[in-house]
Amino acid sequence: MVWWAINPTGLKSIKAKGEAPEGIGDAPKWIDIDYEFEGLSLHWTNTPPNVPGAEKRGIGAYFEGDKGTLLCDYNTREITINGIVMSDIAEIPITLERSPGHQQNFINSVKSRKQPESNLAYARQMTMPMHLGLISYRLGQPLEWNARKEKFRHNSEANALLSRDYRKGWDLI
Repeated sequence: MVWWAINPTGLKSIKAKGEAPEGIGDAPKWIDIDYEFEGLSLHWTNTPPNVPGAEKRGIGAYFEGDKGTLLCDYNTREITINGIVMSDIAEIPITLERSPGHQQNFINSVKSRKQPESNLAYARQMTMPMHLGLISYRLGQPLEWNARKEKFRHNSEANALLSRDYRKGWDLI
């Protein structure tokens, strides 16, 4: 929701912390990531924020600005501006075609030859910071990012984690 809403650009730094998983998996039990973009500080977590009302919501987002907040999930919105809580809007005029869901949208796109909602360019822009956050978590250190070069600044260990060698038979490109 964050990328869709504000489309952050110019990533400068990433700082992640989390808890190691049990067993053989390598995905953290929980992770908190602080990002610094041009003109924007962003905190991403996979745990509900400690704000009133978050515990009653599903997957969503919490936006906090100088004058107010927005707490939302896929079905509800609660906006607070200058301390005044605004009720959810009962009906919103449809200005965009409603999505049939990721899987059906993909099938429809294959059949129609139209770009899917979650196309590769958008997905790359949205998921790259998540992957960079995992690198910060795995190395246990904050990282500086050069958005133009798409490389970490002064950190060869982190840069080595940006790609990996292809398995035999998959190195055609």
